[in-house]
Amino acid sequence: AATKDKNVVDETKNVGVDTSSPTKGPLTESELAFWEFLQGDVSDGNGGDEDPDPTSPRYQAFEWLLETRGDSIPPDDTPERRNTFLKYGLVTLYYSTDGPNWYNNKNWLDPQTRICHWKGLEGPACPDDLDEMEKIIFITKIHLNSNNLRGSLPAQSIQHLWHLEEVELSGNANLEGCTIPTELWVLPKITLLKLKDTGLKGRLPAHAMPFLQDLDRENCQLFGSIPKEISEWTNLESFDIEDNP
Repeated sequence: AATKDKNVVDETKNVGVDTSSPTKGPLTESELAFWEFLQGDVSDGNGGDEDPDPTSPRYQAFEWLLETRGDSIPPDDTPERRNTFLKYGLVTLYYSTDGPNWYNNKNWLDPQTRICHWKGLEGPACPDDLDEMEKIIFITKIHLNSNNLRGSLPAQSIQHLWHLEEVELSGNANLEGCTIPTELWVLPKITLLKLKDTGLKGRLPAHAMPFLQDLDRENCQLFGSIPKEISEWTNLESFDIEDNP
C-alpha cells in the first residue's frame, strides 16, 4: 500500500499560522474591559459578569482577537464593531468544534486572510484589500460538511451570523449528543439547513420559517412531534427527517 510522504505539505491545513493560546498572565484593565465588552453581547444571562475561563473556546477566541487586533473597543454602530463580533463568533465556533483537527481548516485564523475566504465560508464580494473598519463583512454560507467537527455548536457563534442563508454540517458524526442552539432556528434568512448524520439533538421549531427551502435532519436525535406551524414554512421544497427517534 502507498504511504504518505511526510515531506508533502497538506494544503488543506493552515501552514505557519499559530492557533495556540498565547497563555498570558493576568489580564490588564483594558483587556478585561474588552473581554466584558464581548461577553456583554451574549444572550445567555451572564453578560459581562462571567469570569474568564482560560480553557473555554470563548476565551481562546478572545485571545486570538487580542493577538490580531488588540484590546481596543470599537465605536458603536460601526463596521469595525460588527466585524469584531463576527470574528469572535466564528473563532468561537472553530475552537468549540476542535478546529485544529478538522480535515480541512485552510485559512482559518489566518489574520492575513479575509474571513470570507476561510475554508467553508462564503459571502458577498470580499476583496483582499477590503477595509474592515469601513465596510461590514457578511457571511451567508457555512459549508463544513464531513469535516471532522466535534464538540458543540455555540450560541455565541450563531447569534452573530444573522445573514446566514445556508448551513451545511452533515456528516460530522462527532457532533453527536450536543443540542442545536435555538439561535440556529431563528436565523431570519436561512434557506438551507443540512444536519444529516450528526446526531444533533433537538425539536423542530414551533414558529414560521418563511424562507426555509431545504431541511435535512436524517439520522439525527430529533424528537417530539411535527409542529402545526410547519404549514407556515411556505417555501419548503425538501424535508427529510428519516431515522430519528
